[in-house]
Amino acid sequence: MFPEDPKAAGQHHRSDLEPGDHKKSSSNTCRKLPVYFLTLFVVLCIGLLVFGIVVRPKAPSFQMAEVSVKSLNYSSDSTGGGGGPSSASLNATLVARITVSNPNFGRFEGDNATVRVVYSGALVLGEKKVGPVRVWSRGSKRLEVAISVGASVRVVNGSEVGVNGNFTRDVRLGLVRLIGQGRLSGMVYLMGSGVKRRKTEEMNCEMKLNLTSRLVQDLVCG
Repeated sequence: MFPEDPKAAGQHHRSDLEPGDHKKSSSNTCRKLPVYFLTLFVVLCIGLLVFGIVVRPKAPSFQMAEVSVKSLNYSSDSTGGGGGPSSASLNATLVARITVSNPNFGRFEGDNATVRVVYSGALVLGEKKVGPVRVWSRGSKRLEVAISVGASVRVVNGSEVGVNGNFTRDVRLGLVRLIGQGRLSGMVYLMGSGVKRRKTEEMNCEMKLNLTSRLVQDLVCG
């Protein structure tokens, strides 16, 4: 048996940290608490912002990407007085390639839509129904639509009947300004279909039909 060391026997057990060290650790923790809360607040705000962006539905893009001429017939009768045309007619089949783009983080299901080709904002030359349309999250879909357009306009007492424009003159000059119009309405499904909202988008595309070259020029959608 070894004798007990009197120093060891009289020495009390001490922890690794002195009382002063405990106070310093507690003080550091208290000073860091505001930083922790601020960091948590910032992360929460970012999360709410991202959540708001994701679940806030937007209307899809609904535009004509390209229009081509499949068939074309036109005539201009200049037998009227004054040497100007007394009547004009236009018959054509236009093939419109329409793009529907869905910017949402959820699918879009669109109802049937009607696409019209209009002259001078009032004279409907032709229309065609499209749809229904389904576009997945952040995706796009292209539709090809053949629209038969036609009009026959007469000039009576120097004015075109039923037209606010110069249809007979435009046909005679070989360049007819047209407008493609449409309205697409449907539901946006978010959060696994837990959130759904109805969104509607209008189409308004201006173009020029060149009768001589049989091409659609200057297509601009706004």
